Amino acid sequence: MSDICRRLARRGHEVFVLFEEGGVGGGDNLKFFKQDLSNLTELEELIEKLKPDVANLHNLQNPYTVQKINQLVPTVRHIHDHRVVCPGFSKFYLCDETACPLPFSLRCALNAYIKRCATRRPLKLLEKMRAKPFEFEVNRALPKILVASEYMKRELVRNKFDSEKVVVMPQPIDVPSDIEIFYGDFILFVGRLTVEKGLKYLLQAMAKVSPAIKLQIVGDGPERLEDEKLTSSLGLSDRVTFTGWLPYPKVCELYAQCRFLVFPSVWPEPYGRTGPEATMFEKPVIGFNVGAVSEWLKNGENGFLLEPRDVNGLVEKINWLWNDLELTKKLGRQGRSFIQKYADSENYLQKLEELFDKIKP
Repeated sequence: MSDICRRLARRGHEVFVLFEEGGVGGGDNLKFFKQDLSNLTELEELIEKLKPDVANLHNLQNPYTVQKINQLVPTVRHIHDHRVVCPGFSKFYLCDETACPLPFSLRCALNAYIKRCATRRPLKLLEKMRAKPFEFEVNRALPKILVASEYMKRELVRNKFDSEKVVVMPQPIDVPSDIEIFYGDFILFVGRLTVEKGLKYLLQAMAKVSPAIKLQIVGDGPERLEDEKLTSSLGLSDRVTFTGWLPYPKVCELYAQCRFLVFPSVWPEPYGRTGPEATMFEKPVIGFNVGAVSEWLKNGENGFLLEPRDVNGLVEKINWLWNDLELTKKLGRQGRSFIQKYADSENYLQKLEELFDKIKP
């Protein structure tokens, strides 16, 4: 969200960024402060010195810090993932690779063992379960909470958050405009290599699609070794390339060059940013209907939406798009038009400013 901070500064707002890691650059209206955010005394002194009108929080998980900031200044918090409502952080059952449909309750402790959805170390699990009520109390007390999808709003409301306080604002998608778009000889996957991201289903599909189709996998993670072993055992080593993590400009080049993106996540995606990013380069997406994916992936309009873990469906749609370049281009154009409206930066900034005006004293 550093780009949003810079845009707010260019619009005349004085922006102070408090950070523990990162934070580079700056300008007349944009200043960075490296701060231990768990040191509440120092944090309070800095906030009283800066005297901000509002606070805008991202990826700040310490509830005591959130509470302290909200006591000092009206606070908006962006909730990007499931950590506030889920002791396992992902609302995902590893036992059968399905999404958890339940709000937080004492049952979560039992499901940690039955469903493998959270740590099964007793003391660690007890610590997480005991921390949740206070975390809920702190976050429910915030004036406004921002989420990127209607799906995430529903999850918070199911956990007794006030619907009027939860505002849906899809994350803006800004990509370089000077990259040539064409439809190359490979399809693309971008994401962490974890069980939740479902790469193994795409690899299984690759073993059944046209042998002319190649796949580039951008990302890394704990499942990489297993994914590489599966690639080898399926006889795909000459058609599948693991690139590891790449700088964002390079990822954008691959979006622009690929034929289309496959998004095989099986966990309840809070948003799924790589899909809209690829769509901004006029590339359709094939993905599973999990979490918020259906909010930006419209079946038959900018790609294809399948039931989770449907390998045969992946095979059919991959072959179809690969063999019909005109359809691929058509879906890509329609997708870009939709995402430009759905995740527009200027609209996002205007709504953010209006929200700040509502809560500031």
